[in-house]
Amino acid sequence: MIETPDLSSDETPDDLFAGADIVIHLAAAVSPLKTASDPEASETVRIAEVVGKRLSGASVPRTIVLSSVAAKISEETPDQGRPYGFEKSRADAVIAGHLGPEQKAVFLRPPAIYGPGMKGSLAFLASLLKKGIPLPFGTASAPRDYLFRDNLTDLVISIAEADEAAWQQAAGQSFSPCDGQPVGTADLIRNIGIAIGKKPVQIPMPAAVIRMLATVAGKAELARSIFDPLSANDNAAIAGLFGWMPAKKMPES
Repeated sequence: MIETPDLSSDETPDDLFAGADIVIHLAAAVSPLKTASDPEASETVRIAEVVGKRLSGASVPRTIVLSSVAAKISEETPDQGRPYGFEKSRADAVIAGHLGPEQKAVFLRPPAIYGPGMKGSLAFLASLLKKGIPLPFGTASAPRDYLFRDNLTDLVISIAEADEAAWQQAAGQSFSPCDGQPVGTADLIRNIGIAIGKKPVQIPMPAAVIRMLATVAGKAELARSIFDPLSANDNAAIAGLFGWMPAKKMPES
């Protein structure tokens, strides 16, 4: 293991990636408290700036960047974007901007990733289920894509081990991988319940009511993530380039 200073700091060694054949960049500031309304001021973008400079200085030939489907949404439908998405999009652009003509990068923009060790909203849902707290999402049936942690790991390995021809085709592109099995939030909760051995109590509260309450509380984005559909499936393109398809799906995953 190589320990480094804070990756958002200029104290990060200039030779951090010296001799590397490939870098898999996963670092970001994921705390909502560190998400800036101005992407340029975000710590995630600052990390990307430092990492991009070190990639360029070491002439690393290949880089895999883990981004988010939120970046894709912010670019394609800015009115539905949120600060997290705008900063992830900007971070991707910063890294791409530092790479030389012989350096290649592939950007992965998955939906929510779940599995052992998960954090964020899915972990919060699991904690509520464990406590037996009723959830008012019984009507949340709109299909949403997710990605199992092990499927993501397999994908990263497939890309890292791919030949030069695949990298030539994929260089500079972004892809949204998923399990290929979209599920509604209500079904997702049932699947989490199966995984933790707890039968969920779901109340079929009207979506319009929850949306209204969420908007009043300044949580409109949270309501959208529960009730709106989300398609993030570039699996066919990924399979064509890297031979990857998700091996595990819900509820087994």
